[in-house]
Amino acid sequence: MSGALRVTAAGLGGAGGTGHDGSGGRGGDAFGGSATFGLTGSSTLLDAGDIGVLAEALGGAGGQSGVRSGAGLAGADGGAATGGTALLDLNAGAAAITGLALRISGNATGGDGAIGTAGPVGGNGGAGGNGFAGSATLHIADARMAAGSALPQMPAYSITAVGLGGNGADGSAGSNAGLTGGLGGSGGNGTGGLAAFDAGNGDYVLGGLTLRADGLGGLGGIGGAGPASASAGGAAGLGSGGTASLANGDGGLLSPSAQRLIDALFMSASGDMSGLVRFTDSSTAANGGLRVNGSLALASLGVPVAGFSGISFAASNAVQVSGNAGFTSDGPLSFAFTGSGGLAATGALTGTSGTRIDLSHAARPLGGDSLFANSILFTTPGDVTLLTAGSLRAVAGLTILATGGNIGLASGSALTAGGDLRLFAQGSVNGTGAAARAGGTAAIGLGGAGDIVLGDLASGTLLDQVDSAGNLLGTGGIAIGGDFAVSGRLDIGAGTGTLSAANIDIGTLSADTQRLAASGAPVRIGNALMSGDLIVNSSLLLGNADIAGLLQVRAPGPSGLAQLGGAVAAGAIDIAAGAIVSSGLTARNGDLLLQSSTDLNVTDARASGAIVMAAANRLTIGNAAAGSSLALSGQGIDAASLSAGGQSLLNAGAGSLMVGDIASAGAITASGGVVSLGATGNMAVAQATASAGALLLNAGGALSIVDASAGVIWRSPADRSMRPRSTPRDR
Repeated sequence: MSGALRVTAAGLGGAGGTGHDGSGGRGGDAFGGSATFGLTGSSTLLDAGDIGVLAEALGGAGGQSGVRSGAGLAGADGGAATGGTALLDLNAGAAAITGLALRISGNATGGDGAIGTAGPVGGNGGAGGNGFAGSATLHIADARMAAGSALPQMPAYSITAVGLGGNGADGSAGSNAGLTGGLGGSGGNGTGGLAAFDAGNGDYVLGGLTLRADGLGGLGGIGGAGPASASAGGAAGLGSGGTASLANGDGGLLSPSAQRLIDALFMSASGDMSGLVRFTDSSTAANGGLRVNGSLALASLGVPVAGFSGISFAASNAVQVSGNAGFTSDGPLSFAFTGSGGLAATGALTGTSGTRIDLSHAARPLGGDSLFANSILFTTPGDVTLLTAGSLRAVAGLTILATGGNIGLASGSALTAGGDLRLFAQGSVNGTGAAARAGGTAAIGLGGAGDIVLGDLASGTLLDQVDSAGNLLGTGGIAIGGDFAVSGRLDIGAGTGTLSAANIDIGTLSADTQRLAASGAPVRIGNALMSGDLIVNSSLLLGNADIAGLLQVRAPGPSGLAQLGGAVAAGAIDIAAGAIVSSGLTARNGDLLLQSSTDLNVTDARASGAIVMAAANRLTIGNAAAGSSLALSGQGIDAASLSAGGQSLLNAGAGSLMVGDIASAGAITASGGVVSLGATGNMAVAQATASAGALLLNAGGALSIVDASAGVIWRSPADRSMRPRSTPRDR
């Protein structure tokens, strides 16, 4: 058949009887029955332009009161309505060709209340009847359904189980003094039912599809007028959402010509109390996931019911949307994926929840994404949590706003944005082992003194912060009261940025120029790769470093510490700290300056320019080589090997000065309580002073002394003997 097909099992409540001298009768209740149209077998074909499978119910209206006489009579109530069961069932190879209209409905509408009669005291308005929706289901099992190919436009199909309460009637007027008008009648409650699309091994090409299981309360009536004022109106009915469900699945196979395509999809289970929207794609066949040609929109609006309300989106196959994908829930919003399951949208993907947003992805393949879209925006006053190692990827911007909660990212999770990545949490961003990467700006804001903990973080520009609305603050860095930790790699784009926190712990820092400060423990950096400068205004624990510009550390006070445990190379080095410990320092283009308010320990130090080291306590050096001058000072100096392209100034204070081998192109000035200088080559001493003991100068080559104080023992190849000298001697 190519015309209209109707299968109905409707319930219609009769109108209440008319009251001639009294109140009218209550409207009759209505009950929808069971309306089922089934097609089975491969030889069965339905071709209909307008299909309706209806199990609706409409409660009767309240009857009119006091038609002949009767003052102040109350209006009659409307009847209740309960929807039935509507099912369109295709199975076992059956096929259906649809036209412009397809409607499957288990809707229920309560009857309206009736108006009372006026009098000295006006009659109250009748209450609306309650509407309880039934169920409406389209079931496709091993069968085919397709919209006709010659339609003038893509059709819009609906599967609905909407409960609508009847309207309360207005109160009647009262003539006595005061508030004598009748009260408005209360609206009836509306409760959504079950609206379902269920396809197993299905082959379908459908127009726009709407699944609604909304509950809408009826309007309350207006209070009747009296001399003083109008009386109170009736309360509106309560609307409660039901369940809107879509399921797509298979046994792992999809025939070559089969499709699973819907032009656009809208699902809603809303009311004053929200319902459940459930999307499940359990298919595992290659290309067996649902495709939506246009937009996808899911809504669960209203006060959430604990343990029931919200939006659940689950898939074990790729779900594709050629448009925007929107999820709006006043309750929780959850995504659950398995294996190659995921959701990809060519437009914007937005998720809004009144409570929390969760995402899980079990057995996610390498390089696979849980959510992919041109842009992604999540907003909730609660937490946003990737419970397992999920992946969110946006071609442009990716924004997550947990305005009253935390952002939690399980280890192995990934947030990737081709544009900006903007994260805001009132609490903390907890992502140990997770990666966050932005081709544009990576911006993270916190509402309090929380922490930022990630595995990797990459920003194409300088880091920034955002407010709770996702707006960039233009700070050029991040400043938080809690801890900042990136255990893997932190990549920051060009420019001079800042980073401050209670504690800073970075595995590898790759950036241009950064200024870091930690108010709690020392800044910890495993490796630093800088095209500009690294400036640290607190204690620093640094492993290896390759810094094109300046390495500067300021960690004053006895507790300040600069500990450089690996090979550290920079254009120039300038460190002032309470204590300095270093394995290897190289200033490739400039000077190396070290100043310690306690001890200073350097295994190896090299500079193309000058080397200046000063310690309030003892200075211990393995090797130090300066391209120009060398200046060392401390309360005692121990050095295995020193070299300088210019003069050498060695001041050990009252402590001992012990140098195993010194090669200085310029003259040496040395002082200490006890002085011992050795050289494998020549040694030229401008002045040597031992204030409390021996002065030993031992040169393998020529030894030249301009001025020496205290007892001197010197030795050179020209004179193998050792002699004390108490006067200036040149040799």
